[in-house]
Amino acid sequence: MYNTIKEKLAMCQAVIGGTIDTPDPEIYCAMASSGFDYLWIEMQHSTLTYQEVARMIWAGKDCPALPFIRVPDATEGDIQKAVDCGALGVAVPMVVDPEKARNAVKFASYPPRGVRSLGGGQWIGLYGEDYRRTANENIMVVAMIESPTGVENAEEIASIEGVDVVFTAATDLYSFSVVGQGDPEYEALVD
Repeated sequence: MYNTIKEKLAMCQAVIGGTIDTPDPEIYCAMASSGFDYLWIEMQHSTLTYQEVARMIWAGKDCPALPFIRVPDATEGDIQKAVDCGALGVAVPMVVDPEKARNAVKFASYPPRGVRSLGGGQWIGLYGEDYRRTANENIMVVAMIESPTGVENAEEIASIEGVDVVFTAATDLYSFSVVGQGDPEYEALVD
């Protein structure tokens, strides 16, 4: 196991992450060495390319924070590129139904659990020759719940094998429900 986030969560320990949306490898390395457990590379709401992200992850390969990527969507192309770059966590936005979460797991996982192709990527240089055998146990899928419909389906989404975290996206949950933090209706959605 080289995904220390999975280990910490299994032991009910807190994990702290940061978000980065600049392509500068030096800034990435500074953040990845500043005490975070993981860095969330923002690709949904940024202009970052997979080439830039691959450079950032490679530059930070010896830093303690693990690389996570919030992909633009749960497509095979986006998720395949993210894990080929070396992401150990894939955050999938706008998960409103179990099918989207199942697709994320399927595209992030090698057979028999998924359909990820072996292809290229820098993962061998990052995690070693045994990566193919260990990837399914180390890569995390984070389902982001951002709407009342997602909340209605959260229990089923969380029960999908391979979904490691269900994450409440507070700002979008407000946007889609039109009730804010502190409002009893909003807090019930989060609960």
